[in-house]
Amino acid sequence: MHIGVFYFPQKHLAGQISLKVKPLDGTAVYGDVSYTIECTITGTQATAWSWSKSSITGSTTTTIYSGSKYSIVIYPNATNLTINSIIEEDEQEYFCQATIGVGLQFQTISRLVVNGGLLTVTISPALADVLQGQYQLISCIITGEPEASDISWYFTPTGSEQRQLIYTGNTAKYSGGNTQNPSLTVLNFQSSDSGTYVCSASNAVGTSTSSYSVLRFISDLNITASLTPYSAIVGDSKVTLSCTINGEPQAFGWDWTKTQVDGGSSEIIAQGTNNAKGRL
Repeated sequence: MHIGVFYFPQKHLAGQISLKVKPLDGTAVYGDVSYTIECTITGTQATAWSWSKSSITGSTTTTIYSGSKYSIVIYPNATNLTINSIIEEDEQEYFCQATIGVGLQFQTISRLVVNGGLLTVTISPALADVLQGQYQLISCIITGEPEASDISWYFTPTGSEQRQLIYTGNTAKYSGGNTQNPSLTVLNFQSSDSGTYVCSASNAVGTSTSSYSVLRFISDLNITASLTPYSAIVGDSKVTLSCTINGEPQAFGWDWTKTQVDGGSSEIIAQGTNNAKGRL
């Protein structure tokens, strides 16, 4: 019952007396600074006020007193209850009780629901190959409330188990990665940037961490062939040409081609060739 209404036949209490709270059903967010319930009586003045609470499931009722957690202000016709530093346990039913005359008491109820919890942090891509010198955006999407008060990024280099806190203030290397823009862009990607990245978001409830985003370093292949130019005599038993290939990831396949000196179409010497004319 949210509004208590009483009728008194006595002349000195003639008329209707009611007790009201505002809000009847309210919501607060975990981490809010405070939440206030107003309780007002009309038709007469209360000689005494009190506040109590019980869980919404209906457990034992507890009397509330002013202190660091609660602030109670009393007026002739009203009283206010302020709940400080909202947490999940503040989700309760709050009872305002007024005493009128000698021993006559009645009360009304206000219910508070507390929303919020740990944030949900989603990261993408899960895996990406990044060309040397290019940039890579790692998207970090944060949902929930209370909103994030801090964003952190962590990096574990390939081949290492040591996780490092990324200094996003290094604007020559990174862009974003803060509460205004949680997503992180890695600039001028090099082999030392290859590894796993994690986005972390904190609010009043605690800290949530994303899954991993793995970035792999790749570069253009650098191919060097030896014996250029080279002369051979007709009848020589063999000529060996070597080819050096550098780059990441390593080449997993290769072929040779040959073209007549005076031009013409190229002929592919396939990998695995082993005949009277050549071995590859």
